[in-house]
Amino acid sequence: DVADAVYIEPLTVDSVTRILERERPDAVLPTLGGQTGLNLAMDLAGTGVLGRLGVRLLGAVIDPQMRLGEIRITLKADPALRPGAFARGSVTVGKAERPVVPQTAVLSDSNGSYVFIVNAQSRVERRAVRVGGTLDAGIIIADGLGEGERVITTAGAFLRAGETVKVAPPPAAEGAGGS
Repeated sequence: DVADAVYIEPLTVDSVTRILERERPDAVLPTLGGQTGLNLAMDLAGTGVLGRLGVRLLGAVIDPQMRLGEIRITLKADPALRPGAFARGSVTVGKAERPVVPQTAVLSDSNGSYVFIVNAQSRVERRAVRVGGTLDAGIIIADGLGEGERVITTAGAFLRAGETVKVAPPPAAEGAGGS
């Protein structure tokens, strides 16, 4: 993920005002800049720059235990909306389709995290991966796997790159077929 623009400017009200006038953001998140960012945001608000440009200040107070925070938004007028009402929503920061593999599939050594895949010749290949996080369903692979690759999910530690393997058929679904 890359920024649309990067500015190397002094952190002054004048320089940031010029950037805000050029970029026209809806809001700024000053808590990511430490005390300097907070002080500058307060100066921008105090001099009326943010109000003149219609830029809102966003707070970034996130409860580390609950992983919840507060965000304020502007909604169009609607008779169903009542002052003081609560709502639930979500904010999608980034969205990507990434493979999820069982925890037993991801191995690591001094060279980093990796999985074993089975190539078209039924041989084991080591594939370096970058882990993107965990879910109840397994490990998110952020980088390193191609679409449709067959990942060895169990007993990978007993295999070596180059070995020939026979892929077992997937287990039959419960209640399917047979008597």
